[in-house]
Amino acid sequence: MTRLPEFTPFGDYTVHRFIKAGLYNDSYIVKDAQGIPFFMKFYDVSRMPDKMLQDGVVEEIVQCRRISHPSIIRYVADGSGKINGHEFQYLITKFFEGMLLSEVLREGRKFSAAEAKSILIPILEGLVYLHDELDLNHNDLTPRNILLESTADGVTPKIIDLGHTHGDLEGPVPFPMEDLNLFFVAPEALKDTFNEKSDIFSLGAILFTMLTGQEPWHCHIGAHDSFYSRKISIGRARQNALEYPKGATYDPRSRSEERFSRNAET
Repeated sequence: MTRLPEFTPFGDYTVHRFIKAGLYNDSYIVKDAQGIPFFMKFYDVSRMPDKMLQDGVVEEIVQCRRISHPSIIRYVADGSGKINGHEFQYLITKFFEGMLLSEVLREGRKFSAAEAKSILIPILEGLVYLHDELDLNHNDLTPRNILLESTADGVTPKIIDLGHTHGDLEGPVPFPMEDLNLFFVAPEALKDTFNEKSDIFSLGAILFTMLTGQEPWHCHIGAHDSFYSRKISIGRARQNALEYPKGATYDPRSRSEERFSRNAET
C-alpha cells in the first residue's frame, strides 16, 4: 500500500505517524483539530476480496460500529474516499497509551496467577459481550491483540484489532488466515470452524503463555514458512502431551499434588 505522508487529511483528522502494515490495511496515529490522538486503520478497498466487505463496507468497520464495551477498543468514526484512483476506507478508534501484551512478554516477563487473572478477567468479560450480546467471535485473540492501557489507577486491558471478527463460521472463512498466530488458534479453527469455543481456547493459550513465558505446544516455525507448513508443524506438536516448562510462575501440577496430599490426610 502507498504510505500516507504526515499531515495527510482525513475528514476531521490528519496523519501524525505510521504504526504498522497489514495485508489489506495500514495503521496510523492521527490527530484531530485540537491535537488529540486517535488510532486509524486505512484500508485499500481495491485490494480487498469481496468476502471482506459487507454491502461495500469493510466488515471490520461494520462490526466496530456495533461494539460498545469498556474492555474492547472504542469506535469513534469512519469514512471513505479516493487517492490516486484507489478507493479507500478508514476507521478511527480511541487512542490508548500503553504496551501490547506481546511486547511485555517479549521482554521476558512472566506473570503470577493473580496478575494474569487481573488482566484476563476483563478480556473474558469483553468476549462474553461479543458472544452473548452480538453473536460475534474475535477469531484472532493473541497477546498482540491485547493492549495494556496505562491509567492513573494502573493497567486496564483492552481487546484490539477486530479484523477477523465474525459470527460462527464453518467452511471457507471470509478473512485471510495467513496472518493468524497459529499457537493461539484452536484445533477446530485450523479446519476453518470458528465459534465462541475457539476464542476460549485462545484465551487459555494466552494464560499459559503469561504464566510460562512460552506458547503452548511451542515448536520451531521459520519466519518464512508458508501457512500450510506452519499449520502442519502446529498439528504435529499438538499430538504430544502439553509440557509445562520449568521455571513458570505457577505450576498447576504442584497445586494438584498439594490438594491431593491434603485430601489424603483428612
